[in-house]
Amino acid sequence: KTVSDAIKEQKGKVTLVAHSMAGIVASQVANNLAEKIEKVVYVAAYLPKNGEDLLTLSKKDAQSKVGGALEFSQDYTEAKIKKDMIVPAVCADCPDFMKEVLVKYHHAEPAKPLGEKVSLGAKFNTVPKYYISTTNDNAVGYDLQKAMIAANGGIKKVIEMNTSHLPFVAKPEEFVKILTSLQSAQYHYQHNNYEHPSFILYGAAEVAPDIPSFCGGVGNSHILNSENICTAFRS
Repeated sequence: KTVSDAIKEQKGKVTLVAHSMAGIVASQVANNLAEKIEKVVYVAAYLPKNGEDLLTLSKKDAQSKVGGALEFSQDYTEAKIKKDMIVPAVCADCPDFMKEVLVKYHHAEPAKPLGEKVSLGAKFNTVPKYYISTTNDNAVGYDLQKAMIAANGGIKKVIEMNTSHLPFVAKPEEFVKILTSLQSAQYHYQHNNYEHPSFILYGAAEVAPDIPSFCGGVGNSHILNSENICTAFRS
């Protein structure tokens, strides 16, 4: 199932919560399906302008440890982070058990979509956008995050977290509190569901709006509420 498919199945609008590379696909989806999007919350995510792609943005990042740590397959169709650089680049402040999980399950991702440019128009500008910034990020550098936010010019609110690239792992309680606070007060929590569900696009290979979305490499989008959000992030 694609991100677009999952959104179209919902009766009302949805909130897109996009981490890391998922900022690219969330932006394109928000443009394509603006009438279905309540808001986009970017979490340490790439925030492109029209015509930009992930590779172009990443080349501006002097703080990231990812670019120099990539290993490509022989035919250059896939890329992954060198094993000894996964933790320093992605989650130096994570609990030890999660560091082990990250190294164990890290896998190569398709390389071609990283250079695919987004096509964003007037509809994208109508969608409310928020950004959770990570000040100790070695994957998507804090300086790049600030530059992308400034270049976009349409971010309603920026909230900073003093964490690495995975704030929902390093400080899950704080992250959940921030995320749920961004839900509009008019959407009341009713019987374990929000009227407008949140989709977590957890940054693995969501670099085109019509390829399967991934959550930690599992291959599913998650519709979350305040009780199961941490579980979904860790699955």
